[in-house]
Amino acid sequence: MAGSNSAARAIRLLEFMAARPAQTFTLTELARSLGLNKSSVHGIVHTLHDAGWLFRSSQTSRYGLGPAAAHVGAAATEALPELALALPTMDALAAQCQCECIFSELVDDEIVLLGSTGPALINSPIRRPGNRIRFAPPIGTVFVAWQTKMQRMEWIARAGPSDEASIMKFDADMESIRSRGYVVMLQSQPGAWTHTFAADENSPSNDDDAPRKMAARRLTEIQTVEYLNSNDDLLDDDPRLVQSIQAPVFAGGVVRFAITLSQIERRMNVKMLAKLGDMVRHAADRISAEIDEMGKPRFAPSVSSPGQPAASKP
Repeated sequence: MAGSNSAARAIRLLEFMAARPAQTFTLTELARSLGLNKSSVHGIVHTLHDAGWLFRSSQTSRYGLGPAAAHVGAAATEALPELALALPTMDALAAQCQCECIFSELVDDEIVLLGSTGPALINSPIRRPGNRIRFAPPIGTVFVAWQTKMQRMEWIARAGPSDEASIMKFDADMESIRSRGYVVMLQSQPGAWTHTFAADENSPSNDDDAPRKMAARRLTEIQTVEYLNSNDDLLDDDPRLVQSIQAPVFAGGVVRFAITLSQIERRMNVKMLAKLGDMVRHAADRISAEIDEMGKPRFAPSVSSPGQPAASKP
């Protein structure tokens, strides 16, 4: 268990420094930032320094990322060419909107965060690269909106039993989202449900009844999450609080990835929302074109369920 804790702390330290690649830190600063005691950080830093993951200035005794980290970063870029293509466009969008921009991929029944850029909430469980969230309502709308009706119904069913009226509303929402080209999520309590679900998916539990409780909580949360059917539903004199805007990224004509402009948390009227939504959609279209130009995707399309045709870009 001690070895596992040490490994987890080393990963936390590297992630902290990777998010601040141009900065250097003293042992005291690292310990304070990570919430660890200085002796623990000293042992981790010493090991990482010896392995080349960190460098140490002999003049200032400050630590920064070392050549081993750069080597792994270059390898990751080669392994994830779609992310490398997406980042410049994401950087520009995040800077222009002053919001976090997330790039994710649907892999089987999970959504995997590949990378993010821009400002984010401190200790956000969503931002961490490699984080996985189950592909179940209300997570994954941007993927499922471009699937077949049967696949949409399968996705909705993953949250548990639902009445016919709710299913019909979700199906209508998906059709509207697809015709518009992006997903708008309105939230009365901004940011709460996404962080709750991320914590649920990545926290161990000894409760045998945990899956049922999680499903019940999701069904409750779904009732507070509103998918904007049409920009016409907004009134200039009654702006709504926007939580996030998502747009699909196509690879080979299939929705494989998505970009999310997250933590917007601003009240918007029709014109404001249409402008921002079009910006996200155009950014996603640009990334889609670059991915198609690059060539064949790394994996077979994962949007389709077994035996079902993949939904293609209209």
